[in-house]
Amino acid sequence: MTSANNQRYDEFVSDWIAEKKIQVRDLQSALESGMDDEYLQSQVLRVLGQYERYYNMRAEAAERNVLAMFYPTWNNPLENAFLWIGGWRPSMIFQLAYAEIGQQLETELAELLRGINSSTLAALSSKQLYQINKLQCETLVEEDKLSEKMAVLQRSLADGPLLSLAQVAFGASSLESVLEGKVQKLQKLLIKADRLRFETMKRMLEILTPCQSVQILITAAQLHLCLHNKRY
Repeated sequence: MTSANNQRYDEFVSDWIAEKKIQVRDLQSALESGMDDEYLQSQVLRVLGQYERYYNMRAEAAERNVLAMFYPTWNNPLENAFLWIGGWRPSMIFQLAYAEIGQQLETELAELLRGINSSTLAALSSKQLYQINKLQCETLVEEDKLSEKMAVLQRSLADGPLLSLAQVAFGASSLESVLEGKVQKLQKLLIKADRLRFETMKRMLEILTPCQSVQILITAAQLHLCLHNKRY
């Protein structure tokens, strides 16, 4: 990735972080204002569209230099330490949901036991819980497949052909060609991981009600912003 392309993508990420702050503000305002499901759903779809644009931009950047996506300079060291194939684990959305449910249950348990209707994540129906569990199992299977492919690629750095080239042709074009092939595989892995990240979020939001979707989007954005703003 050239310096000009680096600057362009850095600016895009900076805009994305600013956009997330606006997301949180707008979504919280919609909840607090008691907006109806139709309006909340329109906000969910808007945010989902922003995520789709974000991953499309990442794919374009990865074509120019995928290595930059695996240790991004626009992240802080804490964020980079917890990366999984260049980003967050898709299954994290379930952990976020369960954590949010736990917090909400602490404050809403009495009302729920009295049969008072609630639109929060704490009031997930049995059907929703079944669908979320099914999606989580499917996501974990796909995560494991990608993790194994990543492990195989990492181990391949010490395979026979590459080792022989490294010993007798250090810096030669043949060695560069072999390494370039591995970089291309990294790009394919990143694209697949990003697709799983986006599709998992999209399917999760399809299970939740508009109000619940807004809550999980707020929680996810707040966590991202909290980690991003830490300086080490």
